Parts: sequence; C-alpha cells; structure tokens
Amino acid sequence: MIRQKSTAKIATGDDGVDVFYWHNYTPGMNKPTIVMHPGGGFNHSSYLPLEKALNEKGYPTLVVEPRGVGYSQAPSKPEFYTLEAYSKDLQKIVEQEGLEKPSFFAHSFGFMPTVDYVARTQNAKEITGACVSHNFAKTTFKGGAWAFGNLLPITDCLSSLFCYGVHKLNGQVRPNYPDQSNLEGKGTRSYLFAINDIPLKQALNHFLTNRGITSWDVSEQLGRITTPIHLIHGSKDFMVMPFAAEMIKELAAGQVTSDKLDLDHTIPYKSPKMVADIIERYV
Repeated sequence: MIRQKSTAKIATGDDGVDVFYWHNYTPGMNKPTIVMHPGGGFNHSSYLPLEKALNEKGYPTLVVEPRGVGYSQAPSKPEFYTLEAYSKDLQKIVEQEGLEKPSFFAHSFGFMPTVDYVARTQNAKEITGACVSHNFAKTTFKGGAWAFGNLLPITDCLSSLFCYGVHKLNGQVRPNYPDQSNLEGKGTRSYLFAINDIPLKQALNHFLTNRGITSWDVSEQLGRITTPIHLIHGSKDFMVMPFAAEMIKELAAGQVTSDKLDLDHTIPYKSPKMVADIIERYV
C-alpha cells in the first residue's frame, strides 16, 4: 500500500530539487531511528514491509524517496544525479529532523551516498548495507558496469513501453506511482515490472542515474569512517558479487561484519522479516 504524497515531508536540496521522505515514529518506540535509503528504481513503498517489521521491534524509521523516483522531483540533467547530490539530500533530511547518531540501512546504490554523508559528518550509530558496493565497476561481473550504464537503461525504457501495453490490453489505466510494497517472496519478473511500470519520461532518467553510479567510488570515504558497518550479500546476486564485502572490510577504518544469504539482489524486499532480524542483531 502506497503512502499518500500529502503525508510526506519535503527536503529541498541546494540545487532546488524537492526530495520526499516519511518519518514514522509512535510513542513507545525507544530504539535508534533507522534512516533507510532504497536501491535504484525503488520508491518508498518497497520498504513498507521492512519498515513494519522494524517498527514492531520498536525502531522508528525514516524512509527517503530518492530524487528521480516516486514523488520526488526528477530533473532531466546529469548534474542533478551526482553522488554529492544524493549525499546532501541525506544531510538535509537528517538535519531537518534533528537526528543525532541515527542508524542507517541502505540497499544497493543507496550505500554510497550514505557512506559519503557519514564520512563528512560522522553522524551515525552504525550502517547496515544490503547488496552494496564501494565501487560498482570493481564488484560486478565483467562488463557489468558498462551494461548497467548503457544497456540496462535502454531495457528499462522498452520495459516501460511493454508495461504500458499490458495495461492497455487489460483495459487498465497505468498508475502514476507503482506500488512496490507486495514484493515479499516474489520472483525476478515481479521486480522488473514493479521498477519499470513507470512513464517513459521517468524511465529515461535511468540513463542519467545509472551512468552516474558506474563512476562513483567511496573507497576514500570508507577509510574515514569508524562507524561499525554490517553487510548483507546474496550468493545469487549477479549485480554485486558477494566478494564486495571483503573489499569493503579492507578499506573501512572501523569494524565491518557481514552475512551471506542464499538470495539475490532483492534481499530487503524479498525477505524483509529476515533483514529486520539481522538489523536488530547488529544495531
């Protein structure tokens, strides 16, 4: 179930881009707030099952809707999709909410702006990352970074048109906002449809975000972080290979621990209760 736009808070970046987020806190939640950054193409609704599991354990949650996704603004210029831009969005949101030493959870590309933010501010209790990398080109399969930055965006655009055709054949109007809250236990096809069932204009932004991500590198930032980091990788992940955990352990100044699960790149969406248990173990 999707949250309504009217229930969100807004943080406006230095470049004028509005980023939406939801801070879910109720009396009785007495544990550290967990700031959550989705992976590429995922909107806030993808984290709703994981949020629910964490809230039931007493953790307040703050979920970011990254620029270019969902309700957040999606300008069509590459300068709006830099590592610094995403990192400063996080900083603006955390400062706006007055959070001191929150915990962070990030999936896939969301790990890199999280690391960049923490390296600059040291304002974190700990970081948990699922299916994450410090440098995508070094931790994917051979040619994977090129495919991710050049081939995958074309596939996303074609998939957007395909999804539109499916709705037309079924006599449906395509929703402006895809509901990604029902992906628990689903297969790859469900994830591709959930990510790409968006207007073509939004799918075109994948060219900008994907090409930017392939050039990001937070090796130096990891060396300035003493915050504990826990990594969750999947043995079936073809996007980010599990050996990324060992590379991050060598680069980070602080303690890094890791779990390897028999899952693919969609761990936090496919198995939210398992991920919530892991987060509770390490936070």
